[in-house]
Amino acid sequence: MQEVTVELLTALAPEVNTTNLLLDRVARGAQRPLFSVQRDGVWHELSAGAFLTDVKRLAMTLINDGLQPGDKVAIISRTRYEWALAEEAIWFAGGVTVPIYETSSAFQIEWILRDSGARVVFAENHELRANVRQAAAQLGESVRTHIFEGSDTADKSLIPSAGLHQLMVPASQVDEQLIESRRASMALEDVATMVYTSGTTGRPKGCNMTHSNFAMVAHNLAEHMLE
Repeated sequence: MQEVTVELLTALAPEVNTTNLLLDRVARGAQRPLFSVQRDGVWHELSAGAFLTDVKRLAMTLINDGLQPGDKVAIISRTRYEWALAEEAIWFAGGVTVPIYETSSAFQIEWILRDSGARVVFAENHELRANVRQAAAQLGESVRTHIFEGSDTADKSLIPSAGLHQLMVPASQVDEQLIESRRASMALEDVATMVYTSGTTGRPKGCNMTHSNFAMVAHNLAEHMLE
């Protein structure tokens, strides 16, 4: 296998982490659109500032529930706005994300939870939450599960979806100093996420990805595109 390396176009301070990308984006314009989210056939633009507010509200919920710096939190869902919100909130709370394919069996979920140590899980819908609960039963340990989508009678137009909308604390209850302390506790070389293989030839294998893996790529790609 041939390996090719190039010089970095920009460097980052060791104390920086992936969350600084969002803070930088907000600093450049809190009202600028960051996401386009579809609800009931209508597209809505969400600003960077609104996203940051939601991130802090959800991060505060995780901290209030007992999440400690370095704790692992799994996410099992398709790609959607709530996925990005959950991951960013986990980082702001000082945690590590553990993505799980939404097609994973209960056996695979159980192994990833066991291997990673994640005992908090965000699930996209009721079906996936049921799979997580089955995996937790096999694990024989308590696993806290949160759901993106709400009940059949929930307001489907909410952004974020009803489950997370109900879960997040009010903005007035966010401890800004505590959130900033947790967010800033992670350094560039700390683990940001544990990505597991599909497990097609055996048990899924975890790969640690650092904040540097995300932040350095993002910054250098931005510099490269300016050339």
